[in-house]
Amino acid sequence: MAVTKTSKIESIHIHYWDTVPTVEVMTLYTWDDPNDQQLPITNRSSHSINKMTSTTTYSSETGEAQTSEALTDYSDQDPKVIAVCDLVWPSE
Repeated sequence: MAVTKTSKIESIHIHYWDTVPTVEVMTLYTWDDPNDQQLPITNRSSHSINKMTSTTTYSSETGEAQTSEALTDYSDQDPKVIAVCDLVWPSE
């Protein structure tokens, strides 16, 4: 059989480190194969989602830095995470 990978969101936390909250997602990943006695194995991972994403570009002629901000696209996240982000950062 093939190794299967599953993921499960263990927790979603909202941190108020500054004036705009940050969403932190803790996920448990499991790899399993019923024919392999060394499996399953698990790994926990976390990632943070900020409301805004900053991008800095540099001019090739002057070297001057320009920073722009845009709303973070979190549409590829789990539906539960999207729901929390939508509650924390409502559309304006």
